[in-house]
Amino acid sequence: MNGMESKHTPTSRSIQFHLSDGAFRLLFALSVLTVIIVSTCLAMLRADRELRTDLLPQVAMIATAINPQRMTSLKGTAADLTSPDYLRIKAQLANIRRSNPRCRFLYLISRRPDGSIVFHVDSEPHTSRDCSPPGQVYSEASKELHAVFDTGRAAVRGPYEDRWGTWVSAFVPQPKPATGGVQMVFGMDIAASEWMWTVALRAVPLAGLAVVAVMLTLLAASLYGKRRELRTRQEELRQAEAALRGIFNATPIGLATIKDHVFQRVNKVWCDSFGYSETEIIGKDARMMYRDEAEYRQAERELFLQLSSQGTASIQTINRRKDGALRNVILSAALLPSAAPSQEAVVAVEDITERKRLEERLKRAEKMEALGTLAGGVAHDLNNVLGVMVGYSELLLEMLPPQSLMSRYADSIMKSCVKGAAIIQDLLTLARRGVTVSEVVNLNTVILDYLKSPEFEKMNSYHPDVKIAADLDESLLNLRGSPVHLGKMVMNLVSNAAEAIPGRGEVTIRTENRHLDKPLQGYEEMKEGDYLVLTVSDTGNGISTEDLGKIFEPFYTKKVMGRSGTGLGLSVVWGTVKDHQGHIDVQSEEGRGSSFALYFPVTREEVVQRRQAISPDSYRSRGESILVVDDVQEQRELAMSMLSKLGYHVEAAASGEEAVERIHRKKADLVVLDMIMDPGIDGMETFRRIREIEPGQKAVIVSGFSETERVRNAQKMGAGTFVRKPYILEKIGVAVRHELDRARQESALPEIPVS
Repeated sequence: MNGMESKHTPTSRSIQFHLSDGAFRLLFALSVLTVIIVSTCLAMLRADRELRTDLLPQVAMIATAINPQRMTSLKGTAADLTSPDYLRIKAQLANIRRSNPRCRFLYLISRRPDGSIVFHVDSEPHTSRDCSPPGQVYSEASKELHAVFDTGRAAVRGPYEDRWGTWVSAFVPQPKPATGGVQMVFGMDIAASEWMWTVALRAVPLAGLAVVAVMLTLLAASLYGKRRELRTRQEELRQAEAALRGIFNATPIGLATIKDHVFQRVNKVWCDSFGYSETEIIGKDARMMYRDEAEYRQAERELFLQLSSQGTASIQTINRRKDGALRNVILSAALLPSAAPSQEAVVAVEDITERKRLEERLKRAEKMEALGTLAGGVAHDLNNVLGVMVGYSELLLEMLPPQSLMSRYADSIMKSCVKGAAIIQDLLTLARRGVTVSEVVNLNTVILDYLKSPEFEKMNSYHPDVKIAADLDESLLNLRGSPVHLGKMVMNLVSNAAEAIPGRGEVTIRTENRHLDKPLQGYEEMKEGDYLVLTVSDTGNGISTEDLGKIFEPFYTKKVMGRSGTGLGLSVVWGTVKDHQGHIDVQSEEGRGSSFALYFPVTREEVVQRRQAISPDSYRSRGESILVVDDVQEQRELAMSMLSKLGYHVEAAASGEEAVERIHRKKADLVVLDMIMDPGIDGMETFRRIREIEPGQKAVIVSGFSETERVRNAQKMGAGTFVRKPYILEKIGVAVRHELDRARQESALPEIPVS
């Protein structure tokens, strides 16, 4: 045992030596660890301050991308959910959040008079459970957040905890445009864990330097570590700069920073909006974006006044693209914090050119629709009057000797009524209710017919010094439409062009086939497709910019009164083109003439030869009975006279209700039914009720308007031909005979047994 003891004693001393050495190392390691911990804590405190200092200008720059005018329109209620400004701001916040992975929430909040803080809009989708709807109260608001509203100074606070998690938040006040007070606060939330990780990463270089200083005499390899840590920090700085640049470029509005009137930075949206590359614009004077010095000075003055008083500015002006095109824009600017004497501003550019063009087009369409409705109502009443005059004039002509004085009187009355009907057709064309004929038409034929017409000779006599030239494409494709309306359209265009020439000059009529492989933007937008194009150009005085938007309005004219037919001129052209699903492009310059290009969709069908006049014997009665239903007494009596002359047994009803009652008592082979009757039920409802009594009842529809949806619905129920007032004997006779013969043919069909 002694031997064993003597054997193990040295071992025991050796273990004690190693323990003492280990304790020293442990103490040294604890000392180094203490230095590292203290250094790290100090570095993290410093990094935290630096990050908070760096975060505020970044968030302030992001906040400038939000249009102050849109913020002003937000009410903080559920009504904002459908507001275009709310949706636009929400989309902006969502895009910014996606471009910055460290950011978790973006939002706009305001403080109510009662001191409560509410949300207006945030970056979360409506479907997200984290979405804060407009008006939601933020009950966890801290004193620091209230201080931002009180002082108007931006701040970074946190980490703090609320119902959504633990955050570090930056708050940037948005001033009121009028008073300068705080209108809203723009907030950005970063997860506390993400923030602490970033702080730790940023503190590592400083802590590493402290550790290297302590261990410099002990560890030669620390130099390599120091260089490695420096490279890491540089990479972080590059990443931070890249992230900020990504936010700047990802913003869906053009952004630029300007210092001393010179561009410092621009994003991709800005470059795309104005056609410049980044290298072409950086370092250039902002004056290059304006047409002249006066416009630039005006914009600069307005921006300076608002920036001086409010810190932000928003104006509407005109900027020029690289290709010379002028664009309507809204400029929103905010000053960037700077210690230098010269100030730098970030400017957001919103191109509103297309929006203004669409607004003008909508106003023009609404105005034409309103005037057309008025014209259509007048035309309907005149149709009832002229219908009686045309019908009775025709009946008188048939009753009087051909060469008698009374016959000439009746003929003059009828011709005057026909002219009046032409005016009504102009009004109906304007109302977009006049085109009922749809047949295959060759526009060259329409033009040549007009050039041979008395109307053209009369127009030519007024303008003997104006040469009319026609350049017609022999291979021109056809279109579907009304030859009468197209002819009147050509007449108005040529007459308008001739009157635009004060002395000698030339009017050119040109036709051609054209294929558009992409939409063409002109006075209107023409979609892609195959078109036949009619162009009427002149060498006259041209049209001013102020007048160009009004030329298609009814009764807006600068022509010589009494020479332009109905006085509706280009309004008729507009209505005709729209009725034929066409488009108009107008190009004009004062002093150099005008050009009207009309685009019509083509058809591959061939023109059908016109029929010969129909013999009266073919549409006479064969002993049938007819019930005429019309609320206008003169129209009832006229229809009864015409149909009686053809040999029919005719009765009449003054309303739809009376017609239904008569059919209850006595059947009729056919009903001639007016579509519009007031007061009481209209033609479609009358026909429906008659069909309940007589399921096989035949009818002919008449109206002063063209086919409407209710006319088509009545025809789907079984009504036959539609005849527009005023009508002549042949038209109503053929329609009635055709419907009666169709009924007879249907009744004669043999029954097919069902097996």
